[in-house]
Amino acid sequence: MSVGSVTSSSSSDRKSDAESRYQAYVEKATESNNDQGQNGERNGIETHDFAPVSRVERPKRSGSWDRNQNPIQAPLANPDLGKFQAVTPSQVHHANSARLSVRSGSRGTSPSRSQTVVFETDPGTPNPFLEGRPLKEWVLQHHQTNVVKELDGERLENPILDLIVRWILPAGVARLFLSSKLLDQKWSKSGRLFRISFAELQRLHMRKLQVQVIKHAVHISKFGTEPRGWEEDLATYIQAAKDHDYMLDYSKKPRDVFVATGEREVDRLVTASIIDAEPHHLLDLDKEKAPAKESWEPEGKMRPIPDTRPNILRRTGIQDFAHRIVLAIIGGALLVGPMWLMVLHNSLYTGLVTTTVCVGIFGLFTSLALDKPLDVLSSTAAYAAVLVVFVGFQNSGNSS
Repeated sequence: MSVGSVTSSSSSDRKSDAESRYQAYVEKATESNNDQGQNGERNGIETHDFAPVSRVERPKRSGSWDRNQNPIQAPLANPDLGKFQAVTPSQVHHANSARLSVRSGSRGTSPSRSQTVVFETDPGTPNPFLEGRPLKEWVLQHHQTNVVKELDGERLENPILDLIVRWILPAGVARLFLSSKLLDQKWSKSGRLFRISFAELQRLHMRKLQVQVIKHAVHISKFGTEPRGWEEDLATYIQAAKDHDYMLDYSKKPRDVFVATGEREVDRLVTASIIDAEPHHLLDLDKEKAPAKESWEPEGKMRPIPDTRPNILRRTGIQDFAHRIVLAIIGGALLVGPMWLMVLHNSLYTGLVTTTVCVGIFGLFTSLALDKPLDVLSSTAAYAAVLVVFVGFQNSGNSS
């Protein structure tokens, strides 16, 4: 056998072997295609005939495609969905429902790190509490009417009566007399006067902080993430509450620096010059006028703010001394008076009625003079015990 015959026979064997393997591959692929077609018909899926070709055909695609084989998004059918408002986490305000949407800066690309997170807010039904106004505008108008008050312009001219009301009587009793005008006093008009409350501005500041903290709380509860700046806003709100407590304690002093009132000479001149410089003159303040709460300073007497330290110590010392004298007189009268009455009218009913009435009067005065309820209870109980002992001692003397 020659070399050429051996080579031709081996090549023919390889060719027949390749054809047999190709035929087996086609049969196996055809069976697999039939199985997939049956499964697709059962699942409602459209299949394509399998063909053992070197190039696989792509299925037809609907829509527009760019050069990078990425789909081009069609415009939204609803134009209202394109109205977005970009916000930061600390400025998120949710209405009845909010849907999170992500927009990318370029078309035909996947979302990147530079994408903007926006919230599409459903306005829902209007809130009757806000009366159709924005929340910020409503908060401002809610406190606007209490910032500046016009005084009734009545001045207390009797210096003796002013000394009794301002320096001798406790602060609560003095305010009661001045607000009700029960005293026979001489009054006179002195033009338009105003009182400006800095405490109301502080309450406006606290309300704005409260709204911001509530937004942060709703964001944390709804999304489970921390909005930016919520810790700083919460700390600012707590500090504002402490400042308001300090302003409340300072108001108990003889001269409150957190109020600019026309009852003081310097405040009267400053407020009058500023209000007259305004174009609308505070819109004439068509509101109810506020009564006077402090003694009117005479014209030409200008005290510094808050006052000099010697004057503050002197006025505080005089006022405390006057209060102690008043309390001593009232306490002595409530002890000595019942004693004289029960001794002169020595009877059981006189002692019981006198004790009941005097204990009630003593409890009323202690409620006005003392701040803590436990102090009022203990002092009233001690006074009642003294009168009860006196009544019991008197009855034992009569029986003997």
